[in-house]
Formats: sequence, structure tokens, C-alpha cells
Amino acid sequence: MQAIFDVPSSPIPVPNNLPGPMDQSSPRPPEDFDDDETPDITDGTDQLSALSSPPLHQASYHQKHPSEDFSQLAGSLAKKHKLKDGPASSLIDFAKLPLSQQNVYLFCEVMRIRQQQDTLHPPDIVFIIPKKLEAKIEIYIFRTLMSPSLASYVQKPLPTDIVTALIKKHPSWGVTPEVKDNKSSWDVVVKWVRERLTDWCYDIKKVLSKSIWTTQTDDNGVATLVNRTDPLDIIDLCTALVGIFPGAQVPVTVPMLGRVAVLRQVLVNSKGATKFWEKVDNTFVKLRSDHNNDKTAISKLIGRALKNDHKVYGEVDVTHVPAGDADDVA
Repeated sequence: MQAIFDVPSSPIPVPNNLPGPMDQSSPRPPEDFDDDETPDITDGTDQLSALSSPPLHQASYHQKHPSEDFSQLAGSLAKKHKLKDGPASSLIDFAKLPLSQQNVYLFCEVMRIRQQQDTLHPPDIVFIIPKKLEAKIEIYIFRTLMSPSLASYVQKPLPTDIVTALIKKHPSWGVTPEVKDNKSSWDVVVKWVRERLTDWCYDIKKVLSKSIWTTQTDDNGVATLVNRTDPLDIIDLCTALVGIFPGAQVPVTVPMLGRVAVLRQVLVNSKGATKFWEKVDNTFVKLRSDHNNDKTAISKLIGRALKNDHKVYGEVDVTHVPAGDADDVA
């Protein structure tokens, strides 16, 4: 902590159990004779014969016809459509049934499918972030990360919570109460905010790094970071940072100069380590803890960090820089 604020540092698809297609043809039903084809029982010598025998159509009606066996066709269809052994066997057994039994079986299957459909729930429609909401998210993520009063970057309280609270507060951006109350839809929004926060943190760190270091490649093609001979002073650095996203309209203020001076010093002390943002959070946690969240004391320490930055990276005239919000301290 002492090194940051006091000592200048050099940069260094569901299976279908229904039978497959089949030929549902069946034996023709017995033909009924028309009334005018019925034997005339009043015709002379044939009267007794006619009386002793039932009408032809009645005899034909009670005559039983054997059911046709379509098992061979069923087997052929099962092979053609590459049915597995279980469904293929069921189809062949089905083909041997009389037509009336087949109809009952089919109706039962229809009822079973309908019952299954009643229990199915359609998949949630994936929420697509509207362009307007996407634009607002970009602006307010960047403004949040560039705020000198941001408490933390990757630890709690998370910047994600700040941005999502703003989204909920402005339904006109595209998140209606229906979207907010739908967990799957809201999860899409939160995931997008987190991803964009990560991307913006990367971009900010990259600008901080380029303000003091440059890449140098040796004869073997190995790239290393070396100190710039012309590092950016604090105003140029802040100008470069807000220039990442001009559309966010973030102004350079004195509190921002102090915040960025601390960020740059943490980067130098950590030598560009991958845990940079965690180190930044820990620095501000300790700063607030050591001074009991006293804004005046915290402001003085950040002011000392800014002066150290001037000594290492160049003196600047801050008299023309807006003072900014009094709460934009840490």
C-alpha cells in the first residue's frame, strides 16, 4: 500500500413406439343382395324349397371369412424403414390382427400420444437482446467501469449488479416485466452483461499497459515488454481510456485522474499479472478499511498517488480539468 500511494515506481429428438407405415387394406365385407334379388317364395313348385332355406343374403351375412395375413408385407416395410427389432415385431403382430382389433389398437395409440402431448411443455424461447438494450448495456458498463467511485471491479459488490439494476429501472430499454420475471430470459441478459464487463475490463487494462510498456521482439522472435521512452502522462492516459468508447460520453475529471493513477501503479507493482483486477479491488478494500471509509482521508491518499504519477510519467496542469462529482473518490 505504501508503494502505491507514496513511492513512485518505474514501469517495468423422442423415440416413436408406433408401428410404422402399413397397408391397412382388409378383406371386403360380405355383399348384401338387393331386395329384388331375394328368391320369390310365391313361385309355384319352388315355394316349399324357398320356405325351407334362408334367404341368400341372410346366409351370406353369417358366413365367416378368414382374415388376410399381411405379416409378410409388414416385415418388408419394417426392413425398408429400418425399424429396430422391437417395433418391427410389433408391426408384424399388428398386421396379423383383424381389422376391428387394429382399429382399437390404433385408437389406443392415438389416445396415448395425446396424453403424452398434454404433459409436454414447449421449450422456452431464447430471449434475443434488442439492439436498443444492447447499446444501453455497452454505454452503462463503460460508464460504470470508468467511474472513480466504483467500489470494486471483479469482487462484490459487482459492477454487474449496478448495470442490471439500471436495466430493471428502465423497461423502455427492452426488458419488460415479463422478460424480467422469466428466469431463462433474464439469465440471457445477466450473462451478456457479465461477458461485456469482462471484455471492457480487458480493453481498459490493455490501454493502461500500453501507456507505459511496448512490445519488443528479439532475433529469435521472442516478444517481451519494455518500458516506453515516451509514456503517457495521466491526462493523455485518461483521454485514451475514454477514447475507447466515445459514444459513452465519459468526461475526464480530476477524480478520474486519481483513480487511473492508482490503477496504473497497481499494474506496475503487479508487473501486469493476470490477477490485476483482483489486486485493484484488494487495494481499495484495504484503503477504505484502513481509513474507516473516511472520504477525506481516502481522497488525500489518492491525491498523493496522482502526484507520484506526475513525477514518473510527466507533470500536467490539472487546473483546466473538471472537478467532477465530489462523491467520485473511491
